[in-house]
Amino acid sequence: METSLQNKKKIEPRQYHNQVDLDKMCALLQAGRKANNGTYYIHIGDLKWWLFYPAWEYDPWQHISLWDDPADPQRLLGWALFSLRWGSFDVYVQPELRGTPQAESMYIWAEQKLEATLRASGKGKFYVMWISQGDNFLNEHYQRRGLQRTPDDVVYMSCSFPGMLTEGPIPAGNTVA
Repeated sequence: METSLQNKKKIEPRQYHNQVDLDKMCALLQAGRKANNGTYYIHIGDLKWWLFYPAWEYDPWQHISLWDDPADPQRLLGWALFSLRWGSFDVYVQPELRGTPQAESMYIWAEQKLEATLRASGKGKFYVMWISQGDNFLNEHYQRRGLQRTPDDVVYMSCSFPGMLTEGPIPAGNTVA
């Protein structure tokens, strides 16, 4: 059986359709976070915040593109979200595609699509968001494409706890269930 990774045929993206697509987008993010392979994957809560919370001047659902896995209709190979407000895009691919020509073609497609959209609206600058400083693959990819890191890069920080956290005081009138 031929897998999506062995399939050399170029896969074209399609537009977002419904909740099933959102569930697939979340599953891809979860797989990426679990893989912990050096590429930063946003939390599914961030994605839902982006899509449901802000008052958009446009319909964000119309600015999501997805690459279906031809070997598994329940799975996405990647997805892209375009933010016209910020002049930015994000692309997330299955973790096993990291560094492959297939992933690179998705990044380039999204970059070119956003650039064309922004040029048509008179904007001359775009951004790629959420790239870890330690993600050598994506940093090198975008540097080769002529992009540069900005001085206001997002900083990713973590803290390891040596033990259990102690309970704090519970304010009067509150209970913990």
